[in-house]
Amino acid sequence: MTDALPDRLSTNPKSPHYDEALLARGVGIRFNGQEKTNVEEYCVSEGWIRV
Repeated sequence: MTDALPDRLSTNPKSPHYDEALLARGVGIRFNGQEKTNVEEYCVSEGWIRV
């Protein structure tokens, strides 16, 4: 098992990017140098977050 996070991840169970097992492990999101706790979805390659 790798510790690398996916390029895209969502907390919405209806999203194709939802991964319950990964979210259960805990994911920290840092965007523009600030830790975010209200992120619904992110995409690393495109450089955005949805809150």
